Amino acid sequence: MSLSTEKVQEKILVELQKHTGLLEQIALNQIALIEALADGEDVDRDPDAEPGTYLDGSPCR
Repeated sequence: MSLSTEKVQEKILVELQKHTGLLEQIALNQIALIEALADGEDVDRDPDAEPGTYLDGSPCR
């Protein structure tokens, strides 16, 4: 291979490594978001039951 071809391949590899790092960060952020949303759910609660609180957190009467 010529020297210029090797340099182009090295640049492509560096850019792919940056891209992979960004995708990993996005995946970790998505996992954190999913876990945070899952923590707010009451899994044992009947989905058809009346809510126990209003959206502001105050209890329903």
